[in-house]
Amino acid sequence: MNDRTESRVSSVSDADIAWRDRARAVLPGGVSTNVRLLDGPQIFIVERARGCRVWDVAGTEYIDYVCGFGSILLGHADPRVNEAVQDALTRGQQFGATHPLEIRLAEQLCATVPRLELVRYSSSGSEAVHAAMRLARATVAGSGELARQSSESAAALREAVTSPGGTTRAALDVLMARDGLEPLLIKAVAAATRRSRELAD
Repeated sequence: MNDRTESRVSSVSDADIAWRDRARAVLPGGVSTNVRLLDGPQIFIVERARGCRVWDVAGTEYIDYVCGFGSILLGHADPRVNEAVQDALTRGQQFGATHPLEIRLAEQLCATVPRLELVRYSSSGSEAVHAAMRLARATVAGSGELARQSSESAAALREAVTSPGGTTRAALDVLMARDGLEPLLIKAVAAATRRSRELAD
């Protein structure tokens, strides 16, 4: 939740405060990701959601502008999504092997997104970035590293990510401003694209 959404919350229930305190006792900062740091007195705890609305633990209803940080395109608990998930669950949950659905989705993504040639799934944004950096390291002029980072900018990056209110965007701003990484990242992506084409041929 950001300052704009937080400012719209007029009051928080005792139930929200109790859950927030419980979260802080067992989760660093009371959250599982820095983006959701429970910073400020007007943070509510979501218990359920449907469509574009969420309800906190006290039953107060809110319009959800966050939408799972972009992953809830059809809204929460969409009947079509629920039905598809329930159908898939009856056939197993985790195979540790390739499944026809992941192949079909990759084919559809490649057919839909211009210039997308290969798909690599990941469980989180962090995992996706790490995979992209490994690929870039392997392809940028054979140097074995994407970029050198000064100790000063590394400290600033740690501060941006670990401080209360620190965000991924703040971390990215630090990298771009202090080290001028944008041209290097563009080069890395171009090199990785060339290399993936070579491997595909």
